[in-house]
Amino acid sequence: MLEKVNITQVHSTGEDGLLESVDGQLVTRPPTDDMPEELSGVYDQVTGTLTLRIPTIGTLNIGGLPRTADMGQGEQGRDGPMGTPGVAGLTARDGRRGPDGCLGPEGREGEPGRQGPRGREGPQGYIGIEGPIGPTGADARPNVYYQNEDPGAVGAGAFWIRPKPKADMGQ
Repeated sequence: MLEKVNITQVHSTGEDGLLESVDGQLVTRPPTDDMPEELSGVYDQVTGTLTLRIPTIGTLNIGGLPRTADMGQGEQGRDGPMGTPGVAGLTARDGRRGPDGCLGPEGREGEPGRQGPRGREGPQGYIGIEGPIGPTGADARPNVYYQNEDPGAVGAGAFWIRPKPKADMGQ
């Protein structure tokens, strides 16, 4: 705990030198040749000491200030609000997939490729089983037509004999 120093204590020291606070009392330290040229200060939170380097006055060491060990610890506060999602990254694992792009123009048709090698002839397949023999047909007799007029459709194996006309015989 820092106590306010009475102004009369500063004047009542009666000695020349640097002021220093020791156990709540101001004491003077003999002056040294290392007087600071600039104002600076350091607080040591482990020992609770404030060191001020003041030009033309010297160095003041003020002790008895709160130390880190003196600080209590309160209960943990509640969690803060959730942050917003970050910007999608450059690789697929860092972000979501973007929308599909537009289809580009169709390319020109390529030239036909060269013909590939002809494959070798495959093996001959098995000969199937022989079917049953059908019934014996009727005796074959060719149909013979002996006439001048065309007999028309008479079937395969028919003969048409066309005699010469009688008028033609004399020639």
